[in-house]
Amino acid sequence: MRKIFSFLLIISLVLCSFHACKPKKRPIAKRPATEKEIIKPTSSSSKTKVIKAENDALNKAVNFWLGTPHKNGGCNKSGIDCSCLVMSIYKEVYGIDLYRSSIDIQKNVFFVNKSELKEGDILFFKTTSADRVTHVGIYLKNDEFVHTSTSKGVIISNLNEAYYQRTFFKAGRHLKVK
Repeated sequence: MRKIFSFLLIISLVLCSFHACKPKKRPIAKRPATEKEIIKPTSSSSKTKVIKAENDALNKAVNFWLGTPHKNGGCNKSGIDCSCLVMSIYKEVYGIDLYRSSIDIQKNVFFVNKSELKEGDILFFKTTSADRVTHVGIYLKNDEFVHTSTSKGVIISNLNEAYYQRTFFKAGRHLKVK
């Protein structure tokens, strides 16, 4: 009985050592978008679409964050949430300090009609059954906006997509953004 136990123990150790030597998978680094282009896969195909904001500083800031993973409460390249994305871009591009939460960012703006959207306007969404703002993004142009998706990270989406039409709440503009 002792010999069988010893044999099984040795076999187990050998098998475990092979498993420990297995090479680890390393993530493949993605090529960032060019400085003046924001590249986004369209929802209807695998082709890419180029979005160019008029403001070069906005293009640069969006490109910096594009592809960053989503992380609740995160505020750096390893993970960021929607309100920190908006806050960070506003600070870098416009030199404006915004509140940190989606709800409080509303206090920094005056509201505008959806039909009057301009580059840099902040978009507010109600994405849950709670009767409050739960998501924000920044309008670019041609109904495109940058925001943080919980599953895809920082991406560019279109306001005409059914989900965003259903969850759109308000748009706001800061007095210092022209």
